[in-house]
Amino acid sequence: MIEPKSRKSNKQLVGYMMYGAAVILPLTQLPQIKLLFTTKVTTGLSLITWVMVLVFGTIPLVYALTRRLRPLIISNALSEAIALVIIYGILRYSQTASAGTAQYQHLLMLNNLGKGLTAIGILFASIGCAFIATDLINLEVKTHRKRS
Repeated sequence: MIEPKSRKSNKQLVGYMMYGAAVILPLTQLPQIKLLFTTKVTTGLSLITWVMVLVFGTIPLVYALTRRLRPLIISNALSEAIALVIIYGILRYSQTASAGTAQYQHLLMLNNLGKGLTAIGILFASIGCAFIATDLINLEVKTHRKRS
């Protein structure tokens, strides 16, 4: 009779699969990068979209770093690097378009980047305030228990 696998070995298997997915999933963008840099055509690639991917991708990366979740650190760091490469390619090869359009796209990208960074700043400030409020509530509860 075959014995079922232990829960520990199942968790290890899922852990190994997560490491594989952490590397493979971001690398699925490599064909896009290859196409961009070989054809030098940016049609169909949205600079705004990739800037948002980059900006908002920092949130799960920071989360993974603070929680020390290696597979998520690997996946998110690779995703951020790939987004940077694609943004670089879009900026580099969109220069072949008309100068007015490229300048407008650059200004639009900077504007959206500023908005994204502001949103992230507000998010982190809100999270910080939530942590402070939690600490104050816990302190009040402890103080109240000591009085009783």
